[in-house]
Amino acid sequence: MKNLVLAATLSGLCLTGCSVMHFKNGDVASAGHVQEKWHHNGILSLMEFSPVINMKTLCPEKSWSMITTKDTFLTVLAGSVDDVVTAGIARGASVDLWNPQAIEWFCGAEKSGSAVAPASADSAR
Repeated sequence: MKNLVLAATLSGLCLTGCSVMHFKNGDVASAGHVQEKWHHNGILSLMEFSPVINMKTLCPEKSWSMITTKDTFLTVLAGSVDDVVTAGIARGASVDLWNPQAIEWFCGAEKSGSAVAPASADSAR
């Protein structure tokens, strides 16, 4: 039984590929450092456990420039824990209950409305 679980785990890791998707908003020009967090999906990636990523709250004073979602070695390794556990329980049939993804984003230039400074009282005279 242990050999079956080990074989299933190793074959799962060998057949798992890392993927990257980029979402760009106009010209990609970074005005800050890259920020990262994990986003959690589950039950064959049909449900989102994490809240929806709202770029208006992550980049409140600037427009977002680029968002990258990726499956890294670390997220695949962490997400394979449930496969190993369910394969042991279900005698070889693993079920994907949890699938984390790394999300990176950076904010771009200031929004057009916030780039204009208000006129001073002296210039109104």
